[in-house]
Amino acid sequence: MTEPVRLRQIAFLVHDLPKAERQITRVLNTEVINREPEVTEFGLRNILVPLGGDIIEILAPIDPTTPSTASRLLHKRGKDGGYMLIMQVGDTAARTQLIEERRLATVVFRQRASEGNGGCVERAQFNSKGIPGNIMPELDTYTPLQDQSHIPSFIDAPIAPWPPCGADYPVYSREMSRRTHLQLLGATCRLASGNNSNSGDATIAARKWEELFGVHAQGNENVFTNCRMRFVSNPGDLPDGLVSVTVGIRGEEAYERVLFAAGEEGLISWDGRVSMLGVEWEFVLLPAGRESKV
Repeated sequence: MTEPVRLRQIAFLVHDLPKAERQITRVLNTEVINREPEVTEFGLRNILVPLGGDIIEILAPIDPTTPSTASRLLHKRGKDGGYMLIMQVGDTAARTQLIEERRLATVVFRQRASEGNGGCVERAQFNSKGIPGNIMPELDTYTPLQDQSHIPSFIDAPIAPWPPCGADYPVYSREMSRRTHLQLLGATCRLASGNNSNSGDATIAARKWEELFGVHAQGNENVFTNCRMRFVSNPGDLPDGLVSVTVGIRGEEAYERVLFAAGEEGLISWDGRVSMLGVEWEFVLLPAGRESKV
């Protein structure tokens, strides 16, 4: 059963947060809109930056020498990389119940909490084992106050409430609106090689995500309300996981500015590829004043 699902936030795990912050804000000409004190509970610190109404989150261990899930993952990888895909859905509780009843995945964290503005957020994180793409999925549902019914829902508008950005929607929505020249278009995950639970055919991987999270599968892609996620097979023994992010940029001047800043930061390889936060970034020039369709 498919349903509208928005890929609202992509999270990265890095060794050096100040360096990552400098690179992402300079290259994308964006800015930090929030730092969540709550993540310190897990031994992490983070920043959130807007791509229009969607979010790039970057996390790093507070103390890399202290054993934690994040520090162990960084040590295992030996480099920065993708960490989580956070999806906004209409009913996290119902979808999670379906996943558990069918024994499709294991919930590793569940939370229902009131926000500072009186709304409620419900989230569930799942163990990535057995889920194609080797990246931790999270489902989030935000229910605003009744007297906030004038605020657009995540389906109705590119700019809409998102609790990780803080309690003051009028403030952070203005920052999102200032970055509407940026649009999240897609992400690509490489499947594992060999014969393990995260390997297999890219088309089968997309269908698995549809079964799990209700995101419509189309060939080797899953179609979110705002972007697409593509799976690619492993040609050898390369690491699986998130390998690229595609961002649309409205206006030739803004597009050229991004590429110039990436060059100044030393992020462009000899073949013209931009690498940042451990993955490849593909920038697509969009016509000014029009939103690209998924």
